[in-house]
Order: sequence, then structure tokens, then C-alpha cells
Amino acid sequence: SDTYKQYDRLLFDGVLLRRVQEIIGEALGLETYVQVVTAGAVAIGANGGMTFVALRLIIPFLRVGMNLRTANVLFDRETGEIINVALNAEQTISSVPMGPDGTLSVANSPLFRIIPFVLFEIIKASTPRRERRVLQRFMDRFLKPLIGGISKYGITGRYDLIVRDAACASADRIKAILFYEDEENSELSVLADSKDAKRLVQQALESLGKARDSGELSPATSDLIETELLSTVTLLETMDHQVAQPILTQVCELFE
Repeated sequence: SDTYKQYDRLLFDGVLLRRVQEIIGEALGLETYVQVVTAGAVAIGANGGMTFVALRLIIPFLRVGMNLRTANVLFDRETGEIINVALNAEQTISSVPMGPDGTLSVANSPLFRIIPFVLFEIIKASTPRRERRVLQRFMDRFLKPLIGGISKYGITGRYDLIVRDAACASADRIKAILFYEDEENSELSVLADSKDAKRLVQQALESLGKARDSGELSPATSDLIETELLSTVTLLETMDHQVAQPILTQVCELFE
């Protein structure tokens, strides 16, 4: 697919990897693969979807797959277009929580990469000089120093998409409120959804200035959106969902 080809260009040099794959296979006497794999959609946020992509050494006979390099890929929820790729410091060892500002926090562990690190060093020491140079070039590019720790990844562009998705999500949340708010014992649910809707509007407002400054939205469009969003802030404070919902829907539709 086109998306896979984007991963291919962003993560590795196919010619180099095929040669490294041959060297490792010959050294181990086993069939090996070095390829890009993806975990599918890991998280869905207001600013897009996130998938986890890894460059992995696979040894089918041993039923072993070792990640050599990993990345978080942020993509547009509607089109699948890649917005940003952030190479990870290490392999994640936990869930990947997404903050209200669209940032991802990843707990890392160097333990997962120690095995391929040692394996490559052993193979490099036992191969001819020419193959050693190929392996060293590969290691310099993909086997980064072991560090561990916690990494945080945030968006550095396409703030217009955050504005769009936050406004659309807020409109959908309020639409749900209007559907059930007259039901018995719905007060707590209405308060919770209304609070979430307000947070989404605030997120849209916070990203609006960045979208305008970066040229992703024109001054005229951003001024119109800001006026509409600020009006819904007041409406949501007074729990006037009936009026707020069509305004947010209108903001959402400006991006179509």
C-alpha cells in the first residue's frame, strides 16, 4: 500500500537491509528476515491515529522476532495520510497513554534490544572484513545506544487537523448528550460528557493559534473558527447543548 511505502522510505534502506539479512542468515545457518512490521492502530486521539512500527529481525526456525528500531507514526484518521514519524529511543514496555494535548508518553526498556545488540557484535567479530563494514554501517544507523527511560512525543505540525478533529469530536459528544439527557438518572453522564466536550473545545482553541501562525489556516478562517468556538465555551458553561451542537458541527464542516 502507499502507506507501507511511506514507512519503507522513512525507516530503512532496503538494499542495505537485504545485504545484512544475507550476512546474518549465513552466519547463523538459518533463514532470517529483516522487515518492517506494524501493530495496527494503537491509539486514536483528537489529532489523529497512532500506529507502532518496527524494523524487526525475524528468525522463523527459532520463532523469534527482535525489534531493532521502532517508531511512532501519527496518521490522519480519515485519509490515512502520515502526519509525522518519531523514531523511538527504545522499545516500549507498557501501554502508550495519550495526553489531552495529543502527546504520547512511552516507557522504554533497553533490555529488549540487548539481545540483537550482542548478536550483531558476535556475528560482526566472526565475519570477513567486507561484511563487517556492512554490519557496522547497519548498526550505526539502526542499533542506537541503549538508554531506557521515558519518552514523550508531541505533534510539530498540522495543527489544523487538531482543530478539526477536536471540534468534530466535541460536536459528536454533545449530539450524544442530546440523545439521552432526558432519560432517567442521566445527570452524571451528561456532566461527564459535557466536561469532555469543553475540554475538546479548549484543545481546538489552543491549537488554532499555532495553525494560523504556521499558515495551515488563513487569518480569515481562523478568526471565524475562533469566534464560533468561543461562543460554544459560554454555551457549554450554561449547559446549553441544543445551541452549542450545531455551532460545533458547522466548525467541523468548514474543513470538508
